[in-house]
Amino acid sequence: MGYLLLLAAVCLAVGGGSPVMAPAVATEMGADSQVGTVERTLTPAIVEVATATPTQPASPTATMRPAVVSPTNPATQTQPAPTATAATAAAQAETSGESATIPDVPAVLQAHSLSCEYAATSALTQFWGRPLWESDFIRAIPTNPNPHLGFRGNIDGAGGGTTDYGVYAEPIAAVLERNGYRAEVFYGTTDRLRSEIVAGHPVVVWITVIGSAFQPTRLTDDAGREFSVVPWEHAVVAYGFDQDGIQIMDVAYGTFRTLGWGEFLRRWSLFDQMALVAVPIAVD
Repeated sequence: MGYLLLLAAVCLAVGGGSPVMAPAVATEMGADSQVGTVERTLTPAIVEVATATPTQPASPTATMRPAVVSPTNPATQTQPAPTATAATAAAQAETSGESATIPDVPAVLQAHSLSCEYAATSALTQFWGRPLWESDFIRAIPTNPNPHLGFRGNIDGAGGGTTDYGVYAEPIAAVLERNGYRAEVFYGTTDRLRSEIVAGHPVVVWITVIGSAFQPTRLTDDAGREFSVVPWEHAVVAYGFDQDGIQIMDVAYGTFRTLGWGEFLRRWSLFDQMALVAVPIAVD
């Protein structure tokens, strides 16, 4: 889960984050539910890829672009103009051989310590020009010990644990379906992930925040349904790839960066390669 303060400290210590971003993260976290919104014009630049190999991935390098903070009070915000449609997104995705990049994916900074899944999905809906905000998901999704059914724990709790934890793709997909989207949860292969990006569809993926040395813990809810939880659960938006790695927008910082394929796959596989894709339903 995106535990922002700890992650900022870790990134600063190892050089993975920008010193400029750390105060911004601390400011957002201090505001709790009233997070200020900063909107700037995003330039549709392709993120440069960090050189890495699947067996020895290099540490991901953050590529800074102006952050659009996901608001917790959308009534006071000007909603963004539509930036893409299902018909044009595939044409706009820049492809070249074994690579593709979706331009104009917005940078979004999560508003709560454990709201990364809602922030990442909000970024996806902002890309399509039909935004849902973190507060919409918080109101719509109940708490539940089973993250496949609801939000597990306290959204403002400390990150890294499995008691205050987060939510998986299925409850979020249900909210999207009720709000004009065709949403699909898939578990599985890089082929599906690549094909969605080539089609111009940003994808929310579940990974760990720091490293891949953690192991899933199997639990059972009151109804006897089994599920797994993994320390440092996190969600980001995948919007591009090439032979060296996957390009992501990380809501923990509101920045763009690249993870080498080996590192990404190890962290993604801890969640059975869970992913969520959604496109708006056409309105006649």
